[in-house]
Amino acid sequence: MQSRNQLHQFNIDENQLEQIIEQLSATEKQIKLSWNRAINRTAITIKSRAMRVIKDEAQVRKIAHIRRRMKTFKINKGQRLDELKLWFGLNDMRVSALKGKSKRIGTKRKPKGAMFQRANGDVISDENSFIAKYKGRRSIFSRRTDKRFPLFEMKADIENNVQIAIEDDVFSDLPDIFMRHFISDLTARVQMGIRDYERRGQRRG
Repeated sequence: MQSRNQLHQFNIDENQLEQIIEQLSATEKQIKLSWNRAINRTAITIKSRAMRVIKDEAQVRKIAHIRRRMKTFKINKGQRLDELKLWFGLNDMRVSALKGKSKRIGTKRKPKGAMFQRANGDVISDENSFIAKYKGRRSIFSRRTDKRFPLFEMKADIENNVQIAIEDDVFSDLPDIFMRHFISDLTARVQMGIRDYERRGQRRG
């Protein structure tokens, strides 16, 4: 099965960044500390927002089903400023994790498969599937061999529901979210540095 994982990086307006640093007269150390703090806070903000978007757009029952599909990576660049990469998986999701109803097609004596109707009305059906409880989950399963086990749960596509929403509602705001965190933290560090300097001067006086 083809992987539908997505990896995103974001770019910062370097001119805007330089203007802010110049206005605040920040030191190199303050810039790097604020940059790293802003990356960490941005990762938390984006991950939380993305999970909500995926849950709503894909009509997932619980956030827990999504957590493993969202990962953030902070790449250490040594003397250079670190980078943030965001990964999210859009592979098909098992239907028991989605909002909707499972239904047998045909009768118990003459089964003709099973279908899953998602909360948005979309229907997925398979004439070789059946409804059963397996490994604690009641869902739609099928066999891929003549053996009774293992069973394989039906999965549904979530990429079409999620891809555009992720890009429009999450990643388009990412640079602004980062800059808000960065400016807030850097401003606080510069102000604290000024106050510390003034205190040291008063002690000497």
